[in-house]
Amino acid sequence: MFIRMLAVILLSALLTATAVSQPVAKDPSKDKETSKEPKWPKEIGKKSLAEWLKIAREDKDAAARADALLTIPNFSPVEVRKECTKALCKRLESGGEPDSGVKLFVMDLIGAIGIEDPGDTKEALRVLNIYASGEHGSVSRMHALKAIAKFGPKAHGLSRGLANSTLVYKDPSFEVRRIVAQTLGQIAKTEALGPDYSVLKSLATNMANANADKESCVLVRLAALESLFILGPPLDLTKPAQKGMPPTIDTKAAEEIIDIVKKRIAGAKPVETNKQAELWSRLVVVRFGTVDDMHEQLNAIAENLTNNDESVKYQTIVTLGFLGENAEPKINQIVAILNSTKTNPQGHTLREAALMTLGSIGEKAIEPIRQVIEDTAEEPEMRIAALKALAMMGEKAGRVRGSVVAIVQDPLTLEEPSKTRIALLEQALLTLAGMGVKAKSEVPSLQTLSKKLVAVKEKRMRGEEYQKWLKSPETQRWLKSMKKEEADEILNNQNPEDQLKRFIDDAVVYINKSEEGHPGGAPKK
Repeated sequence: MFIRMLAVILLSALLTATAVSQPVAKDPSKDKETSKEPKWPKEIGKKSLAEWLKIAREDKDAAARADALLTIPNFSPVEVRKECTKALCKRLESGGEPDSGVKLFVMDLIGAIGIEDPGDTKEALRVLNIYASGEHGSVSRMHALKAIAKFGPKAHGLSRGLANSTLVYKDPSFEVRRIVAQTLGQIAKTEALGPDYSVLKSLATNMANANADKESCVLVRLAALESLFILGPPLDLTKPAQKGMPPTIDTKAAEEIIDIVKKRIAGAKPVETNKQAELWSRLVVVRFGTVDDMHEQLNAIAENLTNNDESVKYQTIVTLGFLGENAEPKINQIVAILNSTKTNPQGHTLREAALMTLGSIGEKAIEPIRQVIEDTAEEPEMRIAALKALAMMGEKAGRVRGSVVAIVQDPLTLEEPSKTRIALLEQALLTLAGMGVKAKSEVPSLQTLSKKLVAVKEKRMRGEEYQKWLKSPETQRWLKSMKKEEADEILNNQNPEDQLKRFIDDAVVYINKSEEGHPGGAPKK
């Protein structure tokens, strides 16, 4: 039976990541019934969108055209899409924009404006592909690929051509090769068809392979491996998925990809010599493989936890985090690193990574996380990291909510507020809110805390220090320079009690809206 990952993790800047990227509880302070539509300007620099577009198309000065292209995104996105898409696509056609540098601005803008109309999308992708797969140079290819990536699965039709073009995956610039590997991870999969097998094979064979005349740059190989992990195994489209069940994996095709990747990491002297690329290769095997592959690769990954190189140890912990609950057999080894580095000044990053990985494993790793949260002798940053790890578990973290509530109700936060105490309180509120219905019993105490903040604010504002600041000539001049409503709003926003109160009140609303299995409420259909 093939392993099915619980969730496909969308990866961002993984090569330099400092923490495991995993889903966390939604910020209740951002959960509003309605969001205010920003007021987009009708004019910028006394010129309308149409006037700026005219400059971008007709001004003889290339610098003026470039400036116009940089200004256009500051108008309403809806209007920009409506008024500019066709004109921008024409600028890339032969005989359009004559300046090669300005063409790059055109490509960037096409990718940025979020084209929605199917006809415009088709045309935009057509012209971008001319620069991505043609002989227009590395710089143009790079910008075109970045723009194509913004279209996501809408650009699926380009993925096979890009993946199998030697002009593209053998571009002289390693940065272009890295970007095409990343782009394929974003466009080569649709909900109906799954990932394109031809793309998967090219990623594995041509871009993630360090053997012989293949890819020599480790950053490109890493990008290709990450895209393989994101895309996942190919689907067997001859067997429609049953209702309520995931699609059927094409086991034969998946095994072919596994064999290609395994050859790079097998034997006493593997082809892949970079440790991070080796770890990612093992992740790909797990993503595409069977339960047996899982056990084999999990053990091989965990062997690196004893490596003397701290960076290798860190990458290993992060890698285990991507395996989620499948890394459960290695909990004790991760906890050992969490505890052994406690007194090491250099161990902060390792400890934080260990906590986040324990959080990704889930409820069976809850105890060591709880211990860090409750330890008042711990660095506040570590307790915050532990709260974030706990937040990954959502409702399942409800059984240790007492540890979180103790932070929320700590009287020192109100009596002797500090940035670290407030940061700890805010993360505790986020974690508590993420428990959804399991936190509803704590709502009355949160409401009481909200009322206490009103009294704390009033007491502080009556205090000598605040009154001295308020009555100072500088403050009075500043307040008189604006309307009373504006001044009152600024004064309120500067009150830490008001900010905390809003945070608590938002958490209460979020918790009260929660339903079983849906912290914050079920998504609207």
